[in-house]
Amino acid sequence: MDDVRRSGFVSDRNKIGKHQRYVLTTSTLQSALEGLPYVVRTHLIHGGNIFFSCEIWLARKDIPFDRLYVRAGAVPKIIAHDARIYVQDTVLPELISWVEQQLTQAGRPLTTEMLRRLPSEMRDTPQLYFRRDLPAVLARR
Repeated sequence: MDDVRRSGFVSDRNKIGKHQRYVLTTSTLQSALEGLPYVVRTHLIHGGNIFFSCEIWLARKDIPFDRLYVRAGAVPKIIAHDARIYVQDTVLPELISWVEQQLTQAGRPLTTEMLRRLPSEMRDTPQLYFRRDLPAVLARR
């Protein structure tokens, strides 16, 4: 599998209200992920009812690369700046550390021999889950 497909980055934006703002920009997440020592395909979904979450789906024989599914919600415009600072300064460093730890424990990077021994199918549930909620101090504003 070529590196472009394995390390691809996809971003989807759900429609949000006129007085809402996204808590994370695509470029901010891409910059944060550059620090990872592993090749990981990432799908960022903006919007939804969740503040911030990430699922790691580990490689298997039919999909021989690890994947991240990141969801970053929207907040009222009045707290958007503070929420973005919180995500950038606190949530993203925690996420990168967590992803690196989980992939290291899973034996990454994958070698050809490891790929041969991967299960051919896995449940349709994520292997690992990371979530952060809007801090109460921001939610009260």
